[in-house]
Amino acid sequence: MPMESAHPDGRTARSWGWTLVSVAVLAAAALLAWSNTFQSPFVFDDNEAIVTNYRLQHFWPPWRSAWAPRGITLSGRPVAAFTFALNHAAHGLSLPGYHAVNLLIHALSALALFGVVRRTLRLESMRERFEPAVTPIALVCALLWLLHPLQTESVTYIVQRVESLTGLFYLLTLYCAIRGFSSSTPGWAAASVAACALGMGTKEVAVTAPVIVLVYDRIFVSGTFAKALRARPRFYGALAATWVVELALLAVGGSHDKTVGFGLPGMSSTTYVRYQIQAVLHYLVLAFRPYPLILDYGRPMPPTWLEIVPSALLLASLLTAALWAFLRRLPSGFLGVWFFLILAPTSSVVPIVAPISEHRMYLPLAGVVTGVTVFVFLSARRVVRWVWSGRAPAAASIAGAVIALVAAGLLGGLTYSRNEDYRTELLLWTDNVTKLPGNERAWASKGNSLNALGRYAEAIACFDNTLKINSRYAPAWSNKSYSLNSLGRYQEALGCCDRAIEINPRIAEAWNNKGKTLNDLRRYQEALACCDEALQLDPLSAEAWVNKGVSLYGLGRYPEAIPCYEKAVEIHPRYAVAWRNKAAAHEALGDGVSAIRCLRTYLEWARTDPGERTWIPKVEAHLRNLQSQ
Repeated sequence: MPMESAHPDGRTARSWGWTLVSVAVLAAAALLAWSNTFQSPFVFDDNEAIVTNYRLQHFWPPWRSAWAPRGITLSGRPVAAFTFALNHAAHGLSLPGYHAVNLLIHALSALALFGVVRRTLRLESMRERFEPAVTPIALVCALLWLLHPLQTESVTYIVQRVESLTGLFYLLTLYCAIRGFSSSTPGWAAASVAACALGMGTKEVAVTAPVIVLVYDRIFVSGTFAKALRARPRFYGALAATWVVELALLAVGGSHDKTVGFGLPGMSSTTYVRYQIQAVLHYLVLAFRPYPLILDYGRPMPPTWLEIVPSALLLASLLTAALWAFLRRLPSGFLGVWFFLILAPTSSVVPIVAPISEHRMYLPLAGVVTGVTVFVFLSARRVVRWVWSGRAPAAASIAGAVIALVAAGLLGGLTYSRNEDYRTELLLWTDNVTKLPGNERAWASKGNSLNALGRYAEAIACFDNTLKINSRYAPAWSNKSYSLNSLGRYQEALGCCDRAIEINPRIAEAWNNKGKTLNDLRRYQEALACCDEALQLDPLSAEAWVNKGVSLYGLGRYPEAIPCYEKAVEIHPRYAVAWRNKAAAHEALGDGVSAIRCLRTYLEWARTDPGERTWIPKVEAHLRNLQSQ
């Protein structure tokens, strides 16, 4: 690699050239590692957060599209939600656009990390040890972090854009602050505050960003917290003011009360701590050996206090080492604080319904990768100088380049391989249950993916596996009823619905499935009561509105059925069944013009719905018949 000649102002003669080379390398690496993901389907929380989220259908006004319904991944996270609304406005539910934006965000985050590392290694206190290899080291840090397979959940799993986008704003907050520390103009400081505010509006983990900036200032610039605050009081005041954004979103957005907080059923604060002692160490292990990677860990049996003693002692040792390095103002102290502080909101005492999630390592991984990269560089340089003292610079560069290329190739290959699991929802859940066969929710999710493919008998077997693990898992009873209904086994389906409702009377899906089964049995009055119950629990269920419309249609109440179908397509405009049923209701009322319009819309969306394939020829023939009259 070409050497850099330093200017007095700390810049290099080839700074822009290196930046362009870094951009090209990072972009090419990202495209290669994620080249097999652009058709990866919506999975898991993607469906309720994106596919059926009616507020994303119109990106303007932004306060409507950015304010997601309660209880989904995008709730209370308006910045992330607005990016999905822009995606929806640009290309609807076409998958490549969502994946392209996710990958762009990830690549930009890597570039921001490159800038943070390079600027840090160029500080007066660091430059002598690392020149002239500053830019190559920064590039390797960014490249390995970009390509690490642990990042796949934050990039390939579409709705986890909330994690990667927060990462981008977080890194930009720090990068702009670093630039501002050596600048006499307020522009960089203002940019840092703006990035921090955007991060707060993306995900709650950004709440630690102002503290990270202050810790960086203490270790690398000012020497003490007091000096840092005295030198830049307005800047830190403005950064602290961004917490108001987070507090306002938590107060107004409610949003995650069923998945986060001290009142979660079966998840006390002490139980969650036991989970997290092992989870944090598990994340560290995955950073060095990224296998097995798992989308959904479910909620395994919590370890006892006795079982976690070894893990607790090891974790306490790592925390102590990080604190010692921080107090000594060592660069490794900043990396230790970075790792533990960013994990603190999700991996400490506040319970979250999913105790282990790989996407939480998106930002903490940057500290691990940077620390290992710098350690390997310094170690390799010492070894090379000892063995080949006369040719140390050239030999060290060659050795470093070889190690970096091997590591990047290995990580990139593992990432590509992991992304293969995301090619279909069924593949992903099959992988999940293979790695964690005791995960009840993963078996149920695999059953749902089989239901979507019309493979109902196989789906029933998956739900049965779920119920062997946990016989009181109400969603499995509800979804099994759907499979049985689709096979025409209506009485068994009703029994499953009743069992689900017995376990959890507030499960809207079970009431809806019961209503659908009763409709199929032509017991429309009973079905109508079930659909009303489902809609009372979940008024944004497009399926329940359709089933209510079917009940009303079956009772001959055609004028009342039409508004139900209209509500369904308002929530989910591409819901082909709703358009088909709405056409039937208009036709029953003698309104052929409206029926034709609905059937045309139906055909537009039905071609993208595998479940409607058998209906399309019938509808096309019926439409021709209506048009000829």
